[in-house]
Amino acid sequence: MFGTLKLPTATKIKDIFPSETAIHVSHKSIETLIFSEFVYVITNLQQYWHVMVNLDARKSVRLLVLCMIRFGYLSSYNLSESVLDDIQEREQVAGNKKHFVMSKLCQRHYLTTFMCMARDAAISHNSAGVQLDMMPSERMSFFVLQQISMAATKLPAHIHPSIESCFTKIQKIRSASNMQNDTTDTIENTRLSPEKV
Repeated sequence: MFGTLKLPTATKIKDIFPSETAIHVSHKSIETLIFSEFVYVITNLQQYWHVMVNLDARKSVRLLVLCMIRFGYLSSYNLSESVLDDIQEREQVAGNKKHFVMSKLCQRHYLTTFMCMARDAAISHNSAGVQLDMMPSERMSFFVLQQISMAATKLPAHIHPSIESCFTKIQKIRSASNMQNDTTDTIENTRLSPEKV
């Protein structure tokens, strides 16, 4: 999906999604947005992301890539306060009172947001071909019981040695108890079998 992605010639939201007026929050091209406008666009895209991905995953990802490119510019350069216009999301450049850089906390926030949106689009795109196998209730019950019993008899990897030794002792006690119960059942069955009477 992402490998064949080409940037659209249209760089305005209304040109990429003309019929979706709910996301037309800026009339400007993405590459000209100042920081506060960029934040407004991204916040709005997040709100409608699921709808957009279901409408057209490729166009949605193209729009996301355009936003990521603009973010890359905003976070890479020393910019004036007219471009980085949010005082909470910027830091002053050392020795320069006229230029600012985006704060590391802000960069982390938006990088995480972009990764989550891209991941959501990829999962949605790839899940279109997933086939669901519906289990009947009897098979479902058996499967659940099987998983529970497996969880009770297997330890996860990298477990602490003291927990592992405790678990091993519990398993030995259980198996000894099960063997004793099996022996008792065999003796009882032998006594009550009609051939022996």
